[in-house]
Amino acid sequence: MLTVYLDQNKWIDLARAYHDRADGRPFLDVLELAEYASEHRLASFPLSTMHYLETWKHADEGKRERLALVMARLSRFDTIASISHVLPAEIEAALNRLFGRPARPRRLRVFGRGISHAFGKDLTIKLQRVEDIPASIQDELHHELWKLSEFWYIGALRPSEEVPPLQTEGLNRFSTEFMDAEKTIVAAMEEARAAKDDRDRVALVRTVLDVIAAGPLFDICARAGVTREEFYSLGAEGLLRFVQLLPSRHVNFELQKLRYEDSALPRREGDLLDLEALSIAVAYCDVVITERHWVHLIKRAGLHKLRNTTVLSDLRQLGPILVKGEARASS
Repeated sequence: MLTVYLDQNKWIDLARAYHDRADGRPFLDVLELAEYASEHRLASFPLSTMHYLETWKHADEGKRERLALVMARLSRFDTIASISHVLPAEIEAALNRLFGRPARPRRLRVFGRGISHAFGKDLTIKLQRVEDIPASIQDELHHELWKLSEFWYIGALRPSEEVPPLQTEGLNRFSTEFMDAEKTIVAAMEEARAAKDDRDRVALVRTVLDVIAAGPLFDICARAGVTREEFYSLGAEGLLRFVQLLPSRHVNFELQKLRYEDSALPRREGDLLDLEALSIAVAYCDVVITERHWVHLIKRAGLHKLRNTTVLSDLRQLGPILVKGEARASS
C-alpha cells in the first residue's frame, strides 16, 4: 500500500475542495482519487504529530472541525510515529551495524493507528465493562467511541470531559528556542566566515547532540553493552557514519547542512515541526507533498533518490500516482 505524507497546507487544500470552496476546485479530482484509494486501502494518508499540533493552533472551532472531517475521512486514523518512538529503534539498528550490539535490535513500527501511536503514549478512552452486556457489543461500542475520540483529537474538539486536553506550551517553547538557536548559530558562522566544511561539522555536532538528548543515546548504548568510550572512539568519520545509519536523523542532518549554507533563509518557529515531520516522512513514506522550498532542499540533497521517495510540491501531481497505484492493484 502506498504511503502518502501530506503537508498541513495540502490537507487544507483538500478540505477546501471537499467543502466546495472556490479555491479548492483545482483539487477536486485528486480528492476523488484519494478518497477512492483510501477507501480501498490502495493508499494510506497518515497523520503526524505535526498535523495535530498545527490543527490545534486554529482558534476557530468550525475551521478545525471542517479540516478534521477530511483528515479523518482520508487518513482513517492512520498515523506516523514521532521521533521519540522512531529514534530508539534506529539507534539500536545503527549500533548493531557498527558494534554488533545489541544482537537483536527492537522492531521499528513507523506506521500505526490513532493519536496514541502518533504521540507514543496511550490516550485511548477506556469503557468500563458491564457484565450484563455481551462482550461483542461492548467491543463494538468501544470501537465506535475510539473513532469518535480520534475525530475529537484531530480537531481539538472537546464535547466531553472524557477527552483530556493536550498541552502544547512546551512544544511552543522548544520551537521558539530552536529558531533562536538557529539564528545565533548562523550569525556566528557568518561572522567567522566559516567554510562549508566547518558548517557541515557544526550540523553534524548538532545532530549528534540532538540524538544524545532525544534518544536517549547513552541509555540505549548501556543496554546494548556499548560504553561511551567505545562510542566516542568512532571519531568524526564514525560519527558521520552513525548519523547516516539513522534514516530520520540523516534526512534532518542533510537538510540542516543546506540551511546553514544560506544565511538569508528565514528562520521560523514552525521550522522545528516541519523538520521533524519531514525527516520521518522522507525517510519512510513513498510520497511526500510539501512546500516548495522544502522540496527544493530535499532534492538538492538527493534525499529523494537515496530514500526512493517521490517528493512533490503540487498536490495535483498526486493524481497520476494514485491512478497508477489503482491500475497495479486491479491488474
